[in-house]
Amino acid sequence: MKIDLDALKLEQLSILLAVVEQGSFAAVAQKRNISASSISRTIQGLEKQLGFPLFERSTRHLQLTEAGAIYCESILPGIEMIRTAQAKALDSQNTVQGTLKVTLPPGFGEVKVVPLLKKFRELHPQLKLELLITGECLDFNKDRIDVAVRVGGQISSEFTVVPLTTVKLFLCASPEFLAQYPVETLEDVQNVPALHFLDYDTWFFRNLYEEGAERIELPVQRTIYASNVSAVGKMCIEGMGIALVPNWLVNEELRSGKLVRLLPDYEIGVNEFSYKVSLIYQGRGYLPMKTRVFAEFMERELSELNYFQALD
Repeated sequence: MKIDLDALKLEQLSILLAVVEQGSFAAVAQKRNISASSISRTIQGLEKQLGFPLFERSTRHLQLTEAGAIYCESILPGIEMIRTAQAKALDSQNTVQGTLKVTLPPGFGEVKVVPLLKKFRELHPQLKLELLITGECLDFNKDRIDVAVRVGGQISSEFTVVPLTTVKLFLCASPEFLAQYPVETLEDVQNVPALHFLDYDTWFFRNLYEEGAERIELPVQRTIYASNVSAVGKMCIEGMGIALVPNWLVNEELRSGKLVRLLPDYEIGVNEFSYKVSLIYQGRGYLPMKTRVFAEFMERELSELNYFQALD
């Protein structure tokens, strides 16, 4: 059967690859704000043009046929070339435009990155932003991610990494809590209610001023665990326990006296004493201007934050 290449539209092929990536018609329809039946008709029309079925369908399962898998694998480089060509053409206009899809970690992303976006948008008003705030490490290809901000963790060598800053953890409590539960020594830490946002029951301590100091491991109480670091910070301010929280979250509260930093002569952590904050993007191929200017902006704005500076 002769395939009419002129009749094949990029949008059809884009929808096909989106269905493969998302695993369902419904997921693609929701992202594109159209009906699942419309997606289904597009795939059926494409199958009719090609002359072979792309998917094996059932009520619970959607899987590529052997021919469909070969076809998708073969067209993907061409689609990527077209997308790159479009990005280069847009960049040639010397105007940052299009849509930038960014993933941000909860907590740091909301508190430190989101407030910068107004300034970024003022610099590039024609660029649209799509933010995904999640603790998951999303698949750049499947979820069409342009750039991600990550706190800690291992980063694959396939990515280009832009260091932004480093985060330390501070042990804190409210003055009201300390009036009832004084914490002046390492031993005191084990005997008072503790709040957690990282899933560890053991904290590590190392004296900053003792040469060659060894790491001291201490089990602590697990009074309350919350997966959200901002919630832990608020509970700490309310006097519900001591908390090991990132310094970017509590610097203002420490300055105002709402919180007190405990055992400042020690660096304290769980699996690490500090965490690198990085911006990452896929390192291969052409880097669109929208990604480049966002990376440069974040590097400039966040690298100016000195989290190790002594509190006033």
